[in-house]
Amino acid sequence: MADARRISEAKEHIAAAEKSLKTSFFKWKPDFGSAAHEYEQAAVCFKNAKQPLEAKRAYINAAGAHRNNDALFHAAKQYEQAAFLMRDQKDWGEVMGLFDKAASLYSEHGTPDTAAICLEKAAKMMETVNPRMSLEFFQKACDVVELEDRPRQIVDYLGKSARILVRIQDYDEASKVLSKERDLRHDLGDIDATNRTVSALVLVHLKRGDYVAADKMCGIAMGSGYAESDVASALACLLDAYDKQDEDTFHQMLNLPLFRYMDNDYVKLARSLRLPGGSRPKQKAVAPMGEMGPVGGAEGGEELVDEDNDEEFDLK
Repeated sequence: MADARRISEAKEHIAAAEKSLKTSFFKWKPDFGSAAHEYEQAAVCFKNAKQPLEAKRAYINAAGAHRNNDALFHAAKQYEQAAFLMRDQKDWGEVMGLFDKAASLYSEHGTPDTAAICLEKAAKMMETVNPRMSLEFFQKACDVVELEDRPRQIVDYLGKSARILVRIQDYDEASKVLSKERDLRHDLGDIDATNRTVSALVLVHLKRGDYVAADKMCGIAMGSGYAESDVASALACLLDAYDKQDEDTFHQMLNLPLFRYMDNDYVKLARSLRLPGGSRPKQKAVAPMGEMGPVGGAEGGEELVDEDNDEEFDLK
């Protein structure tokens, strides 16, 4: 009964909106402002009546009215509302199209920060559903903030993109994105973050089986506090063990806190590494190098596990 009343109320708002758009001998221009308001009210009524498709149409009509009224920011908001409705319906193609329209209108309105946030919302929403689509939206967000010269936002989006690429095992593209991230972080003078990115990039190159690229990356990273860091020492030992095909040392190095406390995607990547033609033996204890602590963010903390026998490495 309540839903029927809400639907009836929504139809009244739509009728009022359509009336506002009509012209006559004494009314030469449509009243887009009033129409937009009525469509918004109709959308809320349809939403409360659990009629998502009708609510979406009303939000889109409201967006059109706002756009014709040169209220681009408000038009973008209505597209976002429609996108969230379609998310609940799992209509992902529609969701992405609506977010794209919203972001374009935010940019056109002159609010690129809001456009970037909108694109980031879309990217995060698609991370598990469609990682490739998520990457597209992170790239669009990068393009928006790059025009505004926001390097810190750019490296944030690059970092998120790199983790998705590692997750879907596109290591070639991940290495390119991480290289860009590393260069930008270096230019920003963020030594710790640069070292974390170098560590991730070395792991990716080793997963690709490209020892030369991994070694070259460490060579490029020398300077700006990197050479004296525990990170440089650990990576040098890791690469030396890889080059000499020393399995024991190689896996002991991967068991250091440097790699165990990276973001989870890199922890899993480190856990999956093998020497060419080698296997993954159960590990013995290894003493930490100096005062080296967690590196790579607070999201990690996952311990390395031998995937062949599901036993945890002995870290005592």
